[in-house]
Amino acid sequence: MTSYDVDEMIGSIIENWLTKNIKGKCRFCGAPVSENLKPVDQFCSDECRANWQKVCDARIAIGKRDLKRRGYD
Repeated sequence: MTSYDVDEMIGSIIENWLTKNIKGKCRFCGAPVSENLKPVDQFCSDECRANWQKVCDARIAIGKRDLKRRGYD
């Protein structure tokens, strides 16, 4: 297994986790929240929103590195 394969697997797992549909639950920790919240607001606290953003930023960094190593800028 190459580091490219690892990047692809990690990126895919993170993306699946970030985009999971759990209506009525916090997108980060899974605590109950109002079912009427839009996904952008579906967090139980500012801390969970910030932590979710950190995971999102990690996904972006992995994706950028992968594209750069494949020759895309």
